[in-house]
Amino acid sequence: MDYKKLLETFLRSVNGALVVSFCGMDGLGIANATYDILPPNLEVGDAQISALISHKKDSLKQIGITDFIEDIIIVKNYVILIRMLSDDYFVFMTCNNLVDIKLARYRLYQLAEKLKSEIA
Repeated sequence: MDYKKLLETFLRSVNGALVVSFCGMDGLGIANATYDILPPNLEVGDAQISALISHKKDSLKQIGITDFIEDIIIVKNYVILIRMLSDDYFVFMTCNNLVDIKLARYRLYQLAEKLKSEIA
């Protein structure tokens, strides 16, 4: 499967989405899509989100909560949605603050299900 093409199609399907990335928990990106007007260093972003997930999973485990599936981070101008595919892979999307979060979550779930079937 052409992951880049899948992510580019997905990116265009969510109004307000800026970046979508498919990554391993080792911090290495497998594929990503963004618009040409954005100059983010996606490799650094992939590694940072991976570290965030690892720390969050460890913190939750210490209080007896396991099976991390999804996270939503909302800051002043952005919304970051993270969806786990397995213990080793995840997909995340960065959106502007005007995104329809409910629709974006659903679309990210659909993308995650497609990618899960590919990595299984």
